Amino acid sequence: MANIAILGSSYSDCLYRHVHEDALQALPHDERKLRRTQHGRESAFDLIPVESDYKNHWVNMLSTKYPQHTFHVFAKGGSGWEYTQQLLYMLSNSNICDRVIIELQNYRAMILSENISFNSLADNTVFLDYEIFHETENTLVKWYHLINGGNWWFDHLEKGLVDSSYDKMINLMKNKYQLNSNNSKLNFTNEVLEYIARMIVSPVYIIRYQQYLLSLMSVWPKIFDKVGIWAFESFDLPYLTDFNANKEFFNNKVQLFDETMWKNWIKEDPINNSVDSWKDKYFGFDGFHLNREGMELLVDFLLKQSNIQQVLK
Repeated sequence: MANIAILGSSYSDCLYRHVHEDALQALPHDERKLRRTQHGRESAFDLIPVESDYKNHWVNMLSTKYPQHTFHVFAKGGSGWEYTQQLLYMLSNSNICDRVIIELQNYRAMILSENISFNSLADNTVFLDYEIFHETENTLVKWYHLINGGNWWFDHLEKGLVDSSYDKMINLMKNKYQLNSNNSKLNFTNEVLEYIARMIVSPVYIIRYQQYLLSLMSVWPKIFDKVGIWAFESFDLPYLTDFNANKEFFNNKVQLFDETMWKNWIKEDPINNSVDSWKDKYFGFDGFHLNREGMELLVDFLLKQSNIQQVLK
């Protein structure tokens, strides 16, 4: 028996549900996103908050196939590599788990989080404790809150910025964080925003990300009994750079779930199937997270990844 920690973003967190999901599911996936609203600080659709379904989540599905293990879910929607890095340090000083499954997340920058109080960063850089907030009836899957982790949301640079320049990034940040903006709790002068933007695209920040990826292969496997790695989508930097993360650190062996599924889907019926039709079928009411059918595909995909198989043995 092993205790396996699950680290990642919303794709590893839970299955998201909604009272209007059947009606929303009938819409094209890109139209579903337009129904998104805010309900206080919570994400909502049609002004109704999103619900969490833990029973039909992929981790619980996986646990039914491997009942000899206990799964500990520390994944957090909206989190990024810096969050996972801190969790690894926290778990290395705890006896809660001996194996880890890590989702390589879409690139995010902690410094863009609206929920971080900058004057308290020094006190909250490393997480220290956690508590269970939900577990399955058989207690084989447990979900955790970080006690001193707050409700941080790690804003990320959207895929539309893949070929973006520094100028586009600074404009994005100004729209979100400029002084006197009504869109954010953080208000910075243009000079501060420009400084932050230059830091994010600088070699220093890129090297930090490279060191994190390198540690997944060279450091953490020495700390934990086994480490498994997978990716829902691209984990490359979303701006111009010659840095290819998958090629440089994983010899292109990390299959991307979304690209793999799209290729297989189109191969089945090249005339009628497309990336959009796959998203229409397997994305849920919000247009970008998996529905229950998609969760089943993800479990099948993970069981075919050799490094995940090693963790589950």
